[in-house]
This record gives sequence, C-alpha cells and structure tokens, in this order.
Amino acid sequence: MADQGIELDVIDLGQQYYEDVVAESPAAEGAYVQSNTIPFTEAADSPMLRLYQRYLEQVDGKQSTLGVQGFSAGLLFATAAASLGNDLTREGLVEALEGITEWDGGGLTMPGNPADNQMSGCFLYMRVIDGEFVREFPDEGFECDPDNIVATVD
Repeated sequence: MADQGIELDVIDLGQQYYEDVVAESPAAEGAYVQSNTIPFTEAADSPMLRLYQRYLEQVDGKQSTLGVQGFSAGLLFATAAASLGNDLTREGLVEALEGITEWDGGGLTMPGNPADNQMSGCFLYMRVIDGEFVREFPDEGFECDPDNIVATVD
C-alpha cells in the first residue's frame, strides 16, 4: 500500500503479523496488530512465556504466536494426560480433554473453552511504534466480554 501511495487512517492486522520483520518495516508504522497470546515483551511477568522461550533457546528456535499456541496445546495435552495417572488410554485422554472447559496455557493465551470448542470473546491489540510492538489495549491481560462475539449464522 505504501508503495502505491495509499494512506489509511487505520491498519488493523491479524495475529499472523506479530513478527519482527513486520514491525521493522516502515510501512507498518502505526498499524494495530491483534494477538491471542501475551506479548513477548511481557515475558518478565509470565512464567509460562519464559518457559516457552527457554525451551525455544535450547533448539535455537524463533518465537512466534503460532509457536506459543502450539506450546499451549502441548500443555493442554500434558495436563489431560497427567490427570489419568498410570491409566493413560486414548478414550481416557479424550474424556479428560472434553472436561477442560477453561484454558489459557498458564497465562500464555487468551482464555478459551477447548472442551466445547467455543469462540473466545477476548482480545488484545498491540501497535507498531518506532519499529516495535507496543501494547495498545487493554493495559494488561486480555479484554474479555461475551458481547464481543457476534453471531453471523444461526
């Protein structure tokens, strides 16, 4: 858009744009970026995000919101499996997973209900300022309100 001379009042980007290469582009300056994970700049306040980063360092990996979501999914699996003790079966694991109706990966992601596969009404926005992602809204955590979900199909 910048190359074509298009100027917009608001650029609203999805979580897949939460990448350093995006923030470093002058064309992204001022853009809003939604995220369903805690910002990486807040790792000092998030033990689970620090754990994710520590494991990532061990394999020389690159942090990403998709990676955090995968890590959270692994934690969900491990939590369900651990609840079964020594009686780990596929049926038992599915039943345990179906019983987890509140999940945020220990504070990594916005709260959700994986058992019922329900859409979360939570979000947070960052903004690209001087080539970096800065939390824009809310001031901490996620903005969560069931009214944030609008049904488009009955």
